Amino acid sequence: MHTITEVLERLETYLHEFESSNKANDARKIGEAICRVILLNSENQNTQLKSSETKFQTLIDTLNKNNLSEDENHLKKIKTDLNAIQTFGNIESHDSGTPLNENDLIALNKAVQNLLRNVFDNKDYIDIDEKIPVSIYNFIEKTVTKNEDWRCDKIISIVYPNRSVTKIEEQKDFQFYSISDVNSKKNRICFFR
Repeated sequence: MHTITEVLERLETYLHEFESSNKANDARKIGEAICRVILLNSENQNTQLKSSETKFQTLIDTLNKNNLSEDENHLKKIKTDLNAIQTFGNIESHDSGTPLNENDLIALNKAVQNLLRNVFDNKDYIDIDEKIPVSIYNFIEKTVTKNEDWRCDKIISIVYPNRSVTKIEEQKDFQFYSISDVNSKKNRICFFR
């Protein structure tokens, strides 16, 4: 069985391939990876095991109320986009003599974008407790802040004037400070993005 982190890494690769090629088969890989992320994000072990299915339609069918605790209507929205991706992928994959036209490719791109939004930008419905690749947010046209000066030290100096403040650690997602208290105790404060 895969981990969410492994699947997210593959998803990032598939997204790069899709952006450069605009091929429906790359979009299908994105769809399959998204299904796996949703299933692996479940706390139910049996649901997590369903993520190892190999057929796209089977993965889509497992996204239901019996397997997941997410809102049923939100799952329907996700499945609508997954079905659109599967349909365009089937057209491109088979010898039908009818290639995808420009409007089809626009609809495919929109389905991928909606899918990514519904899974990674709707924390009220699906909350994936993993670091999401920045390329996903860039693709859905969300602004992504780089390391920025949060001015946490100014906040601390206002709340705790005349105290010694030490920044213990700083990363993109958090800043961790130590503050000397008047009785020589150390207080710790963590600011999350």
